[in-house]
Amino acid sequence: MVNLDNPELFFKKIEISMLILVFLGFLLCLFFSKNLIWSISFLSGGLLGYLNFRSTKKEGITFIKRVKE
Repeated sequence: MVNLDNPELFFKKIEISMLILVFLGFLLCLFFSKNLIWSISFLSGGLLGYLNFRSTKKEGITFIKRVKE
């Protein structure tokens, strides 16, 4: 079970994990497909998802704090 005592730390760990997985997926896509356009498309989609997560992170933190009360 995930410990949600500190939502800021929890979301920070998810944020770092997302970045690592996006870049790892980019490298794997580039390695296996050997198609730069597909790899750049994967990277741009992953980074857009990361930016979407960062923009909604504050709302997620306030929601978790509200649910815990």
